[in-house]
Amino acid sequence: MATSFLNAIKIKVKKRIYLMKHTSISFPGSAGARSNKRFAAVSLAPLAFAISGLAGAQDGESKVLEEITVYAEKRSADLQNTSIAVATISGDQAIKQGLVNMGDLVKDMIGVNIQDVGEGSAVNVRGLGWDMPVDVGENAVAMYYDGSANTSQQAAIFGFYDMERMEVLRGPQGTLYGRNATAGVVHVYTRSPVPDEMEGYALAEFGNYSHSRYEGAVNIPLTEHSAVRIAASDIDRDGYMSTGSGDIDGTAVRAKYGYIPNDKFLLTLIGEYNDLGGVSPDINTPAASYDAGDPYVSSRVDPNQKYEFTTERYSAIVELDAGPGRITFTPAYSESERGGTTFIPFPPPGALMNYGDDVLEQTSAELRYASLAESEIQWVVGLYYYDREQEQSVAIGPCSGAGCFRGATSEAVFGQATVPVSDSFRVIVGGRYSEDESTLIQRNDPPGTPFADAAETFDNFTWKLGTELDLSEDAMAYATIATGTRPGGFNTGVNVDSPTFAEEKLTSYEVGIKSRWLEDTLQVNAAAFYFDYQDYQTTDAAGDPFLDPANFYVQFFNAADARNLGVELETVALIGDATRINAGVSYLDAEYTSEFELHENPFSDPINLKNEPLPRTPNWTVKLGIDHDFRLGDFGVLTLAAAMRYLDDHKGAAIPTPVTAIDSYSVIDLNASFSPNEGNWSINLWAKNADEEVYKMGASTNDVQAGPPRMYGASFRYDF
Repeated sequence: MATSFLNAIKIKVKKRIYLMKHTSISFPGSAGARSNKRFAAVSLAPLAFAISGLAGAQDGESKVLEEITVYAEKRSADLQNTSIAVATISGDQAIKQGLVNMGDLVKDMIGVNIQDVGEGSAVNVRGLGWDMPVDVGENAVAMYYDGSANTSQQAAIFGFYDMERMEVLRGPQGTLYGRNATAGVVHVYTRSPVPDEMEGYALAEFGNYSHSRYEGAVNIPLTEHSAVRIAASDIDRDGYMSTGSGDIDGTAVRAKYGYIPNDKFLLTLIGEYNDLGGVSPDINTPAASYDAGDPYVSSRVDPNQKYEFTTERYSAIVELDAGPGRITFTPAYSESERGGTTFIPFPPPGALMNYGDDVLEQTSAELRYASLAESEIQWVVGLYYYDREQEQSVAIGPCSGAGCFRGATSEAVFGQATVPVSDSFRVIVGGRYSEDESTLIQRNDPPGTPFADAAETFDNFTWKLGTELDLSEDAMAYATIATGTRPGGFNTGVNVDSPTFAEEKLTSYEVGIKSRWLEDTLQVNAAAFYFDYQDYQTTDAAGDPFLDPANFYVQFFNAADARNLGVELETVALIGDATRINAGVSYLDAEYTSEFELHENPFSDPINLKNEPLPRTPNWTVKLGIDHDFRLGDFGVLTLAAAMRYLDDHKGAAIPTPVTAIDSYSVIDLNASFSPNEGNWSINLWAKNADEEVYKMGASTNDVQAGPPRMYGASFRYDF
C-alpha cells in the first residue's frame, strides 16, 4: 500500500501529506473518487509519521492544484470534501514569506483577522473571537496544538517553528471541539518524526529592527519502527514603538517521539518549552498622538520594563485498532508563567511595579472511538475532560492588590455520524453534552474583608445537523445548522459591580459549495452564514481611573442578543505551469439586535447600542495574491509573489467614537525566493507592509494599536 500511495502522490500532489494504514485517497476523475476521498480514517496518525510529496507534476504532465488533506473533523479528509469552511497554510509557505507569529499566518485568510492586544494576539473569525484575556473571560476561538487545547493567548505570539500546517475552521465547532469554539478553531500541527531516514534543516534570517531568527530541526530514526524529531527556534527583534515595546525575544525547543510497531498501534510523545521576553508586548498609542502623526508612540511603557512568559507543554497520542473502529487517547498538560514590571503614571510618578507572577496550569484528555475508513457509516464517539487552574499575585490589574485563584473544569461526552442516504447524498448528525464549572477565590478591599469564594456551573447540549450533496465528481454542496456555547464566569477585580456573567449561546446556519473546474486548475469555494447570538458577551469600563486608578478595571457582562450574517468567496487558479492566483472576498453585517447600554467611561451617560455594528466586523474584506515561477535554465527557479489585503471601515470597540473608528486600509506584502536545480538550499527575500501603510489595527476607548510598519528581511535555508 505504501508504494502505490507514494506513486499517487508523485503524480498528483504538490504538498506534504500523511501516510497511514486506514487512509484511502483517490483523485478527481478516478473511479469512486468522491466516496473514497471523503471517508478517510478517524485517526491522529498524521501527527506521528509524515512523508513529503513532490511539487508539481511528472515530466510531460500539466500542473494541477494540490490535494490538501485536513483534519478538521478529527479524521483525515480532502479539504474539498469537508463540509466546513477551512483555511490552511503550510510551514514551508510560512518560511518563504517570513511569517513568524499568528498575525502573519492568518493575514491572507478570508474570514480571519487579528489584532495585537498587548499580552497576546486576538484571533477573530468572521468578526468574532477574543474580547478579554483568560484572566477574565473565555476566548470564542478555540486554540489547539497537535491535538490538544490551549487557552493562553500569549501562545499565539510565538511557537510556529517547524510547523507542518495550520488549519483555521470558520464557524461554530461545538460538537467535536466543545467549549470556546463558537467562532471557530485554530489548529497548529507541527512536523513529526519519520522512521525512514535522518533528515532536517537549518535556517538563518535577518531583517530590519535588528531582526534575527535561527531555526532548525533534525529527524533521527531510532529503530525500524521509531524515531525522534527535535526542533528549536530563537528569534530576536527590536520593538517598533518609541520606547522599544512591541519587541520579540524568544527561544523554544520541541521534541517528538514516535513509535509504531505495527499497523494497529501508534504512540507519539511530545514535549515543548517556550521562553518569550522583552521590554513589553504593549503597543498602545494614545489617540491624540496617533491623530497628530505619531502612530508608534508608547503610552504606558518605560524602556526599563521587563516582560517574561514561559510555557511547558507535554502531550501524548495513543492509537489502537479495536473491533470495527480505532481508539485514540490524547492526554495533555501545560504550565505557563508570566511575570514582569509595568509603568505606573500615578504616585509615585514613573514607578515600575511588579504586575505578575501569574501561573496557569491546564490539563486535558480526550478518548475517542471512531470508525475505520472502509465503514459505510462514518462515526465517532468520545469523552473529554479539561481542567484549568490559575493563580495570580499582582500589584495592579484585574486582581489589583489581591491574590486571585481562578479555575475552570469541563467534562463532556460527544458523538457525530455521517450517514450515506444514496451514492451522492449524506446526512450528518452530531451532539455534545457538557458540564462546565468556573470557580473564583479573591480578596476584597478593605483589608480584613472576607475572601470572595464562588462557583458557577453550566450544563448544555450542543448539536449539529447537516447534509452533503455531490453535484459532480468535482463539486459538493453542503448545509448545516449547529449550536455552540462560550462559558460564563466571574469578573476579577476589587469590589466588582457585576461579579458574574452568563454563558453565551449561538445558533449557526450555513450553506456552501466547494468545487474544482478546468481539469483541476481552478478552485471555487463559497459559503453564506447567519449567526444568532443569545446573551452575547462583551465588556464595559468600571471604577474611577482618576480618584482610584489602582482599582480601575474592565469587566465582562452579557450585553444582549446579536446577529451576524455574511458571505465568503474564495478562488485559487493555476494559469499555465508557472502562475498561481489566490483571491477572496467576504461581506459581514453584524449588529446588536436588542437594547442594552454601555458607558464610554465611568463618568459618561450610558449609550444604547441596539442596531449598532459589532466591533471588529468590517463589511468588506478583500484579499488577493499572485506568484509566478521564473525558470532560469540550469540555475534553478525564481519565484516572485505579491499579496494585498483590504479591510473596510469598522470599529475596534463596542461604543462608536472617533477613537474607536478604524478607517479602511490596504496592506501589500512582497516575496522573492530562489531554489537551485542542484543543491539543498534556498534563499528568500520578503517585505511586509511594503508600501508603508499607516493604519489602525485595533482601537479601544482611549488608545489605538497601529499596524506594524514596513518590515523586510532575508533568510537562508539548508536541508539535509
